[in-house]
Amino acid sequence: MIRQPKAERLALALVVLGTTFAASSCRTPTQATIEIVSELAYRPDMAVAVQLGTLAEVESAPARVVTRGPFDADGTVGTVVALPSDADDGEFVVRVVLGVGRDPATCIAADAKGCVVVRRTARFSAHESSRLRVVLRPTCLGTFCDAQTSCARDGACGSLESDQEVGDGGLGIDASLEGGGDPYAVAVLADRPRHFYRFDEPVGATVAKDAMGRADGTYQGAVRLGVTGALGTSENAGAYFDGRDASVVIPKLEDLPGASTFELWARDDGDASDPTAFERLDRVGGESFGYRLSRPPESEAAFAVFRGDLVQTAAAPRLRFAGYTYVVAVTAFGEITLYVDGAPAKRTTFKDGPPAPVLAPFVVGKSATGRSAWRGTIDELAVYDYPLTPQQIQTHRLAAGTRKSP
Repeated sequence: MIRQPKAERLALALVVLGTTFAASSCRTPTQATIEIVSELAYRPDMAVAVQLGTLAEVESAPARVVTRGPFDADGTVGTVVALPSDADDGEFVVRVVLGVGRDPATCIAADAKGCVVVRRTARFSAHESSRLRVVLRPTCLGTFCDAQTSCARDGACGSLESDQEVGDGGLGIDASLEGGGDPYAVAVLADRPRHFYRFDEPVGATVAKDAMGRADGTYQGAVRLGVTGALGTSENAGAYFDGRDASVVIPKLEDLPGASTFELWARDDGDASDPTAFERLDRVGGESFGYRLSRPPESEAAFAVFRGDLVQTAAAPRLRFAGYTYVVAVTAFGEITLYVDGAPAKRTTFKDGPPAPVLAPFVVGKSATGRSAWRGTIDELAVYDYPLTPQQIQTHRLAAGTRKSP
């Protein structure tokens, strides 16, 4: 049970960025220091607001701090030091709201798009200095928990005492994949993807399960399930996309850092000039932010990154064979490396910088921007928040076996 101090006892004493607070008295002051850190890269249309108060009153409390300035290189937004009006022990709630493209004050349960809302319990202890770290995570974009809970690391609503993942053991990994019966799944799980979509649901399913338990998708349009999958070492099925309105929409995929990996098996049966295998793209003003995997004419695959006015694409030469192609796109340190069937096929450099957060859904099999849709099968899509090594990619390729045709 949280013991509530009176709201008037809380006072904002200091807001600092990268500065150490020094007490003027020899006696340790009673204070609570709240460090606010963002895992979303800064972009100019962001604002962060901080409210302090009792559990009952913090939702409507006035914002003590609102900042629109750039974050530090390590993601630090700022530090708030709160002092009580006397030295009694007490607890209160910190509510931090990040608005992307909107005023944090407009973030409400009925309209939380572009909002990250985190609540944490803070404490005063007489003549002690306590610290609390509040992390704004991309998994919490659009999640608005009730006033008794807060968004946790996995995007679910949990305790005000912790921002760890809510699921059992932290991750809700599909237990059927951990028994060692599927060599490819074992190899992928060993490298800890953030998301892993096998597209092996039974015919009629509407949910595309994330085997990591983080961000399920929804089958939309005429996606045909139960078709022959890509793996030679498993009977696991894949999903067929009709080249028109079939897609998988994943609204809560985590925003990714600059270093990341996208991995899938795809078979293209269509004649579209540049079909989209997956895309996540935001339009901000006249600029685009995000990424896309497609197959341009005379190419096996192309991966493009969009960083505002910067667009860079790595395209692999067209290979002439039937069946599935194993494609991996790695972005790290200003470089895109595209692997086809386990071997590096194209490397492109670009002037990198912190990527802006992307709020649009991750869409598989179709472009949200009107480009050609994918006609063919997509299987075993994995997303990593770090760059896979060539050795890891080769291990995954070998674990898949030798199946090349449907």
